[in-house]
Amino acid sequence: MEKIVKPYTVLTGLYDNLMEYVDYEGWSEYILDIIDEYEIDTNSVLELAAGNYKLYQFLRGNFPLHIVSDLSLNLVKTFHERGDKSVCCDMKSLPFNTKFEFIYCTFDSINYLLTEEELFFAFNEVSKVLKNDGVFTFDASLENNSINNVKELNRKGKYLNYDYSQISEYNVEDKIHTNKFIISNDNENYIEIHRQRVFHFVDYFRILDDAGLRVIDCFDTFTFDNASPDSERAQFIVGKI
Repeated sequence: MEKIVKPYTVLTGLYDNLMEYVDYEGWSEYILDIIDEYEIDTNSVLELAAGNYKLYQFLRGNFPLHIVSDLSLNLVKTFHERGDKSVCCDMKSLPFNTKFEFIYCTFDSINYLLTEEELFFAFNEVSKVLKNDGVFTFDASLENNSINNVKELNRKGKYLNYDYSQISEYNVEDKIHTNKFIISNDNENYIEIHRQRVFHFVDYFRILDDAGLRVIDCFDTFTFDNASPDSERAQFIVGKI
């Protein structure tokens, strides 16, 4: 019998294996390039939706104050077991009194916000904790990414004591990309369903503006070439209005 559980309840145990194809070192270099390009002060830095904290491991030591956060308590606990500290919080309700010079969110974590209202709440929270001259950067998965790559995410595998399969589907009408994970562990079977919303490129500009933020630049992720609605992934460089 299969038990449906919340995202990252069981998946945490095999998350590193699922994400082993991600070039975290290259991603960290891109973040540092953005910092250099815009001459951003980085005395106080916040990472949203840090996931398995692999990116942090390449960036740690670069900033005097570097706070990492994630919504998943299971992921945060795993991070603490490695000897580091982080904050479990929802990006739609940030608990910080400190204002940050640089805030970043990577690997289309922003797409886990499923409605325009949720997206506004998250951007509004960022606006509250971002210094007046600070910079917020995030990447967003656009529709061509889901259309072009959905088949590659259908896979099966084994890792440690886990057997898993991933079923990935993109609904063009409702703009929801669903990843269903069926996981067997210690003779127990679990299902985790992860949903992401694929917002239209121009929606981000409008909602950021509503939240008191402005787009300084928008690039094809990992480059400094201008993004467009046809891009697979867009990197937003954002400041306060």
